Amino acid sequence: VIYSAILAGGQFVLQRSVGGWWWSLGERTFYASTPGIALGDFYGSLFLRPYATFAHPNVFAGFLAAGLPLVFAHLWKRKERGRLTGIILKTALTLGVICLVLVYSRSGGIVFLTGMVLLGLCEINKVREFWADRKNWFFWIFVFLFIGSAVVPLGLSPGGRLGQGSLFERREQILAALSFIRDKPIF
Repeated sequence: VIYSAILAGGQFVLQRSVGGWWWSLGERTFYASTPGIALGDFYGSLFLRPYATFAHPNVFAGFLAAGLPLVFAHLWKRKERGRLTGIILKTALTLGVICLVLVYSRSGGIVFLTGMVLLGLCEINKVREFWADRKNWFFWIFVFLFIGSAVVPLGLSPGGRLGQGSLFERREQILAALSFIRDKPIF
């Protein structure tokens, strides 16, 4: 987290890739004016969303959203850690949260907050016992959301209000996959 956060901070300040030895560690070469690069809009001012060494800022945000609650949990539960370990964990958490804001990813922020809330809920004994009795529910909720993510886009009409958004694109991809499976079910 620290290494990625330092690189992302440099990219945000420079509004381009940092270059140098960062390239050998996986950084791509790009500028804010590179076609197809992810830009954020803050009150009409465009800025480069940092990539670090990831393929897209949303992937970087996913990494942070999954990793930061784990860093926080380790920081919170380990009371017998050394001073250096505590400094490293606090630095990682601070830089990671700053980068999560700079990446400008709504879904990354939502996943991070969800992870932090779930982490807090797992520490409450009554809540832990409540969810332990309902582990089977998680499976059915997952199945419902998985099937829903495929069925909901199929109900969209191409001429509707959402006819040009990502749900419509997902609809087209699902229809193409179903057509392919229908034409060649095995090979």
